[in-house]
Amino acid sequence: MVRSSFPTLLFMFFATFVFLAADAAVKNDEVIDVDAPVDVSKVKAPDCKQCMSTGTENCPDCKGSGVSFNVPVPCPICDGKKTFPCTKCDKDGMVKCGKCKTRKINGESVRSIPNPEWKEWNDKYFGKSRDKNTPKEPEKYIKCTYCDGTGKVKCEACGGTKKAPCSRCKGTGTVSGKGPCPACTGAGKVACSACCALDGIEELDSIKVLDKMKKDGLVSNAEYYKKRRLIVAQEKYRRSVIEERKKKKAEIEENKAKAEAEKAAAEQAVADKAAEREEAKDAAAKAVKDKHDSLLKAFGTKIFSPMEYEDKVRALGLSEKEVRDAEKRAAETDPRVKQLFDLKEKFREGRYDRAEYLELLKNL
Repeated sequence: MVRSSFPTLLFMFFATFVFLAADAAVKNDEVIDVDAPVDVSKVKAPDCKQCMSTGTENCPDCKGSGVSFNVPVPCPICDGKKTFPCTKCDKDGMVKCGKCKTRKINGESVRSIPNPEWKEWNDKYFGKSRDKNTPKEPEKYIKCTYCDGTGKVKCEACGGTKKAPCSRCKGTGTVSGKGPCPACTGAGKVACSACCALDGIEELDSIKVLDKMKKDGLVSNAEYYKKRRLIVAQEKYRRSVIEERKKKKAEIEENKAKAEAEKAAAEQAVADKAAEREEAKDAAAKAVKDKHDSLLKAFGTKIFSPMEYEDKVRALGLSEKEVRDAEKRAAETDPRVKQLFDLKEKFREGRYDRAEYLELLKNL
């Protein structure tokens, strides 16, 4: 019999403790709703030293002047219209074709150009003898392929639109000049970067509504920036709460994953220890059986007397069934063991009392 040692019991206690603790962590039902509404009703805009809590600071682009000398202004030449009436074409947007001339072809005046086929034929056969196989001489001139014989083509300057791009603004309608600063729309002030600005704040519905109210003149500049400071402060608080929720949720998930790993490790450690104990138990049992088998062999060769054999078998701590099964197996091949086995069987059947059995055992 294999008994549990103190280190083994200590290990089992520790493994059980780890398992229970990990199991409790895994069953943690705390749920973090990251997107749950955040109460911002008690949030107030903090004092700001940068803008003295006004919500505004000088525009960095125009240095607070509200004026810029590099803003798009209407072109003074075309008055922002981008184009002028084209002076190079007629009322139809056409100009004279510069590729052809008027010539007589078959008695008719035609706007024509030299025929490239005639030039090719002339280069090949001019001044040379000709026979019936010589190709017929092509017409020297053909109707103009650029203007189709009309003498007019689309104006390249205006593309036939009769409007030419302004030479000053290149057709854009604007030139760089003096005007209201686009960064501050001429006010010279912008939202304070410390307390009135925040990434993505312009996408908030509340800011869009506030901007429209300012544009419609429903709030003054002072009221606008006061409310904007509050909205920015509330949004910063809301984002910080959501970020904290995300961190806590990630921490819970991480702890659960860690606990699951610890639980699995504890379960495996217990299983390994149990397997180790079973192996040790089996090994110990086998060792005892091997000793018994050795005793039987020794008894068979008369190294031990029956009484000595019985004393040594009792010391092994085997059960009566284990002893009987081993002796039965050995009796099949060993005559002396068979005598012992038969005697014990008769004693078990009640044929002998205890005193008779012991007397016969001594004389075996």
